[in-house]
Amino acid sequence: MIKEILEKNILNQVQKPGQYLGLEWGAHRKDWDSAKCRMALIYPDLYELGMSNFGIKILYNIVNQHADFLCDRAYAPMPDMEALMKQFDLPLWGWETYKPLGDFDMLGFSLAYELCYTNIFTILDLAAIPFYAEDREHEPLIFAGGPATFNPEPMANFFDFFLIGDGEENIIEIQEILVQSRHAGLDRLETLEKLAQLPGVYVPRFYKPDPEENYLAKPIKETLAFPVPKRITQNLNDFSNPTNGPVAHISTIQDKQVLEIRRGCDRGCRFCQVGYTYLPVRERSPENLLDLSKKSVQESGFDDFTLLSLSASDYTCLTEAAKAINDEHSENGLALSMPSQRADRFALELTSEITGARKSGMTFAPEAGSEKMRKIINKGLSQDEIYKAIKGTYQEGWSHIKLYFMIGLPFEEDEDLDAILDILTWANNMSRELRKENPKRYKKQLKLTCTISTFVPKSFTAFQWFPQCSREEFQRKQDYLKAGLYERGLHKIVKLNCTEPELAAIESVLSRGDRRWGEVLKSIWEAGSR
Repeated sequence: MIKEILEKNILNQVQKPGQYLGLEWGAHRKDWDSAKCRMALIYPDLYELGMSNFGIKILYNIVNQHADFLCDRAYAPMPDMEALMKQFDLPLWGWETYKPLGDFDMLGFSLAYELCYTNIFTILDLAAIPFYAEDREHEPLIFAGGPATFNPEPMANFFDFFLIGDGEENIIEIQEILVQSRHAGLDRLETLEKLAQLPGVYVPRFYKPDPEENYLAKPIKETLAFPVPKRITQNLNDFSNPTNGPVAHISTIQDKQVLEIRRGCDRGCRFCQVGYTYLPVRERSPENLLDLSKKSVQESGFDDFTLLSLSASDYTCLTEAAKAINDEHSENGLALSMPSQRADRFALELTSEITGARKSGMTFAPEAGSEKMRKIINKGLSQDEIYKAIKGTYQEGWSHIKLYFMIGLPFEEDEDLDAILDILTWANNMSRELRKENPKRYKKQLKLTCTISTFVPKSFTAFQWFPQCSREEFQRKQDYLKAGLYERGLHKIVKLNCTEPELAAIESVLSRGDRRWGEVLKSIWEAGSR
């Protein structure tokens, strides 16, 4: 493959050619011929996004550590590369082996987000693999995992099976079954029947949608699980956080070494799908984190760490772990950062340990402006806790704070939008007053970035049956906030980012849709959507 790409001078004709090279530092390059099972993990979006996907990093390392199995990677090409591949009749390939995807035994897609669904058709098309699972006979088994697979029905006709929940244990068991089935001479359907017996594996062709029950997919055999139980990795310490792996040639959205400190969240925010679906809460020990940080410095070369969790502030040993990592690595100039913080659990003594976040600011997610709305969504934050966190952060030297809010929530009124503006106004006034009192200490005016997301009623949440605002109403609410910033003179202080209402509508449909939506998605892709 690489020879054909170079001979046709393709890389000189595309954007960011480094994303197609492979050959990254830390990539596993195992012998193709000796592997008993060959799999490629695919992120159905750009390389710079997929290289930051933590789930793929975990599974990639687990499979390649097995003596008998090989795991490669692939990503969705940009439109310019897609056009050239079609022009020269080049199939999409694995980044390490340079083998066409159609030569693998299994292809696993990471479905992190519903809006990536159309890219799956692009990848299958470029790999010359039939779209429908029932049309495939000798092609690779096509499967998917990730948050979006908790409702797999919209894409059910196109996948042989889905992994529901955590994949650390399933990923090896599945390949062992595939090897055993091949030795026993089993055909594709018989192999899928064996896979369907594994906890956490859903094989759509063995479940038929019932039109009388809102197209709920029911098993065609009594021996099949209903509902399919999710797979849970009980002890994170048993499955090492990847400390090596491919280091991208180009900038990615997460150019840091990730340390997963906690999986699952027990806060119970009523809009949050992953908060429900990834229970129970499991934590990694501080000793394990410190050991992983040492290994990652040696094996990856990253100079920044980030602590990963749905709710990092709830990690019971957060300050202890952060201090141990900083004590170990601070002399070498390595920095530590974290995702958004809970205002009610944020400890000021932690700010001295989060050295890396000073580059981009501290982040809090109140989600709603008023206490009424935060009670409705079960966020459990008081106004005083939010104010205390913002003020304390600014007093500790952070001049940029990011705040995340959501609009369109059930029972929301315009006065709840005013409450968002009230928080921003208070933060600006607080900063001005402190600068006036002590200009030598507070040299910079507080800058605020406010991201406004749109409520999406997700399956398996407490709000899954609530209606979503119309696109017009979402737009009105966004305009209301923008006008409020101008009226209060905050438009030069606050950077306001808003998500597109149309995308929220699409996401809502696909999150709760049934199997009939597959044909719609396919027709959308055929019309040119990516």
